[in-house]
Amino acid sequence: MMKRILLALKILFPEYMTLILLAGGSFVLWRLLAAKFRGRAAWRGVHIVLSVLAVAGILRFSVFGRESDGARRFILFADSEPWDFIPELYRNLFLYYPLGLFLPHAIGGEETARRRGICVLAAFFLSVAVETWQYAFGTGVAQLSDVLMNTLGAAIGAAAYAGRSRAGAGKGREDAKKATESPLSPDE
Repeated sequence: MMKRILLALKILFPEYMTLILLAGGSFVLWRLLAAKFRGRAAWRGVHIVLSVLAVAGILRFSVFGRESDGARRFILFADSEPWDFIPELYRNLFLYYPLGLFLPHAIGGEETARRRGICVLAAFFLSVAVETWQYAFGTGVAQLSDVLMNTLGAAIGAAAYAGRSRAGAGKGREDAKKATESPLSPDE
């Protein structure tokens, strides 16, 4: 019974909880910065800085600070027990979430699905580059599941960005509509 409880805790609260907290914290930070900078010229600059920080975080967790064991390994999916595999999926998902959240606006131009698509594609290529690095220098195990989860994390971040952007745009339209209406309607 105790083993099952420990297993459940390990799945629910993986050792990579830092990444989960960083992903949630990045969304909170983004919302706070949006309240201050949204609609200003500096808003895109904020996204560029946050995108660079997201890439630096990705490189910190997946490339730098890892020791090479000299072994080059590639596998499609982690072949470990579920209680080890699931936390790794979470880690890979949440590692790329901030990039998906920040990069679409840093790209610039009108808000479109194309910008979000470019963001997800960029995350895919970054993930492939990281996995290639890990394989070439023996600093980790290159896994297809990592690439898939990293790309999915960026897609979820881009979807959160799109949802928040639409909500902000809708609010702006409502405010403009209220401003053009007269305080007294013709019926009163």
